[in-house]
Amino acid sequence: MLACTRRARQPNGKHDVNPNSAQAPAQTPAPARPGDGKERILLAALQEFAAHGYDGASTTAIARRCGVTQPLIHYHFGSKEGLWRATVNDAFLRLRDEFFITLQRHPPTRDNPRGTLLALVREFVHFCGRYPHFPRLLYTELPTASPRADWLMNSWVHPVVARITALHGDVARATGMKELPLGHIMAALTGAAATFFVLGNFMPAAYGLDPASDASIEAHADALVSILESGLFGRP
Repeated sequence: MLACTRRARQPNGKHDVNPNSAQAPAQTPAPARPGDGKERILLAALQEFAAHGYDGASTTAIARRCGVTQPLIHYHFGSKEGLWRATVNDAFLRLRDEFFITLQRHPPTRDNPRGTLLALVREFVHFCGRYPHFPRLLYTELPTASPRADWLMNSWVHPVVARITALHGDVARATGMKELPLGHIMAALTGAAATFFVLGNFMPAAYGLDPASDASIEAHADALVSILESGLFGRP
């Protein structure tokens, strides 16, 4: 499996996050989908790695969580490292196919470029609601320098940042968007979008909100879009 992952990488070691790219299917494997026997393993691994980090997670616990034998995990993925990389690949492929596909549904236009940005914000909230362990995995792996963090940054995070940077430039040039450093905008945006789901019992205990309910997810998306639109574009 790890060998297949390496073949899927582009020559510069980075993955294509553009769902419109004609080269993307040939260069990047498709994420596991319902009915695929590996999907249960990958989703269980995402939960374990997100909750316990790479060192704290074990293939034994992952096998127990998804109801398979540990040898089956090694058969499919070769090693714990191979499973971790496959898990990260699958998570970011879902981000590419479920989040960046919004650019196809809401392509940037001269008349409404910020509509695309706000649609992406809304979809990112929904993505975090569907996969709350995705931001938890990033919060677990990226704070400390490591070979795994370097691989994650080079393979996936940098291509995503490049895509967002290009969109930010298009929107900034076409609108009256406030001139704020993109890094600060993204920290505020991704933190606000993900924290609602990452804190687990905090939101129900403190505010009586259920982050897993469709109504709460939509309300959080509405709130974040409103805050962002007011803050960046000066709308009351």
